[in-house]
Amino acid sequence: MKNGAAYIAASLFLVASLFGCSPNPPNPSSSSLTVSYNNKIVHKRTEGWIKIGDLKAYLLKRQKKFIIFGAKWCGPCKFVRRLVDQMNFKYEIAWIDIDEDWGQMLYRQLGRNSVPIMVETDELDRPIGVYDDGRAIVLRLLNVK
Repeated sequence: MKNGAAYIAASLFLVASLFGCSPNPPNPSSSSLTVSYNNKIVHKRTEGWIKIGDLKAYLLKRQKKFIIFGAKWCGPCKFVRRLVDQMNFKYEIAWIDIDEDWGQMLYRQLGRNSVPIMVETDELDRPIGVYDDGRAIVLRLLNVK
């Protein structure tokens, strides 16, 4: 599992670097909410799906990474998203829509045939795990320190 997760993390970074310069049309259904206090962001929530350029910037950050592959039409994906939004998760999550061509290409690298799937890495981009069930994803996110 660790070798597969390392391959996935490396593939995500490679594809993001290849497509980072491509323009993406704005998604009118995307929205975000940022709450700040004394000029510090205390909460940020994005309702939309991440774009390839945003994924590249996300992958360059020195933090734990949580990348969830899903689809707008997927019931379990909506379930996971709703619960994560309600629990006010302290880390940023990259939500990738597999209906987009680049998202589908990354998703195929996982070798799975259902969504949602979450890939988790630590601050140094070492793979921690791949979770392929909505309940397993939510339970893992609830136990993150």
